[in-house]
Amino acid sequence: MIRSNNKGFTLVEVLLAITLLGIALIPIIQSMPSIYRVNRDMIIENTMSFYAQDKIEEVKSAIISDFDTDRTQTSQVVSGETNYRYNIIDDGGTDIGGDANKDIKIITVQMWYGGEESTYADAGNKIELKTKVSRRSS
Repeated sequence: MIRSNNKGFTLVEVLLAITLLGIALIPIIQSMPSIYRVNRDMIIENTMSFYAQDKIEEVKSAIISDFDTDRTQTSQVVSGETNYRYNIIDDGGTDIGGDANKDIKIITVQMWYGGEESTYADAGNKIELKTKVSRRSS
């Protein structure tokens, strides 16, 4: 009795499967650089958001103890980072009580990703956070 073993794939089927798989992988491989770019930009933006929020909280804490000091700083480097830079803009305060005392300040933190010569205006990755801080009566 002769047994015929017809189980398995033929060479043509294997070559066809490999060819189809290769054709399907081409668009996926071509999209990888843009996926890496998007991922890098998201990491940069998340890091900038974290640092900007940290600077806002730092300035708010300092204003509580000394409201009248101007907190403006330009083109500062985030401690421990070389490419994350920031500006802090203090509007000087506004008198809303009519008593000639500044009652509310608007603090703006501009954060950007760039080298030593970069500015907020020409940065590709940048964010701006604003907050209002009121004078606390003692």
